[in-house]
Amino acid sequence: MLDTLTTFISYILIANGLFDIFLVFSKRAREFAVKSCFGRVTEDSPHILMLHGMIRLSSGMYENNYGRNLAIASYLIESFYASKGYLSGKTKFLNSAPCFLGLPILALTIYLSESSELST
Repeated sequence: MLDTLTTFISYILIANGLFDIFLVFSKRAREFAVKSCFGRVTEDSPHILMLHGMIRLSSGMYENNYGRNLAIASYLIESFYASKGYLSGKTKFLNSAPCFLGLPILALTIYLSESSELST
């Protein structure tokens, strides 16, 4: 099952990277997505999104462990800031829960698929 999942993880990373890069160029979509998940939009949000988008896109395109580890770190950082926004009262639970609950699960899945590749 993890072999099939490994293929899908590459597509998920590529799609998520492209979505983050799309948010850099679409101010309206960026404000909606970032504010609902993190509670506020900062002036460096486009730079942060571009960095995370490039990490995830390259991790999906070039399947190596270093890129996957960077993608895991990227998801965990995003999850941390989403939980921080919720705990500070800047966002509602239903808006930020996909970020601080779903992203660690995705990071764990990437880690497990990476481990299964090493064992084969």
